[in-house]
Amino acid sequence: MAAGVYMHTCTGTFDGCTFAGNGSIHGGGFCLVVTNITLTHTLIANTTSGCGIKTFNGSAITFNCDDFWSNSGGSIWGDVDSTDVDVNTIFADPLFCDWENSDYTLAANSPCLADYSPCDQQIGYYGIGCDPILPEAILWVEGTWGNDVTGDGSREMPYKTIGKAVSVAVNNDSIFVGAGLYTENIDFAGKKIVIHVTSAPT
Repeated sequence: MAAGVYMHTCTGTFDGCTFAGNGSIHGGGFCLVVTNITLTHTLIANTTSGCGIKTFNGSAITFNCDDFWSNSGGSIWGDVDSTDVDVNTIFADPLFCDWENSDYTLAANSPCLADYSPCDQQIGYYGIGCDPILPEAILWVEGTWGNDVTGDGSREMPYKTIGKAVSVAVNNDSIFVGAGLYTENIDFAGKKIVIHVTSAPT
């Protein structure tokens, strides 16, 4: 069934956990059947097959400042989906130091560290394990005055949509998004990209 956790007709709480690199068509991180769980400060990333969490038969999840990233079948599927998360749950690259070699410690600039997470608490089990992972490039998006046709992603000529910036970006790029409402379906295509809704560092 699920490669990470399979639960049937039960309840559970997961606090400060990291689930990464698992794979199953029934839910790479979790498969929940008639089950209610609470996820607090939990990180689910890089499933090799299947979504991060798959829910069936009236299962329910209470989210509390979690992170979902680069799960091959999407983040959450079934009775619960990505629209059900709390305001502090993010969908951001955790910046693992070397996930391809099963090192799930975090870079010093990870959005999952307490200094950077939305809830001021660490997300996931592992803390800092390497220096900051710096972006290869910085792209800018401004929904009110950017342009996907004539823009080049610079601060002076930003793109209009996040999707356009993601399509141009490569691994380890950062995208800085101006304030506004963006209604988009974005395919990250497995890219390791960091998206910020703040000003760029000086």
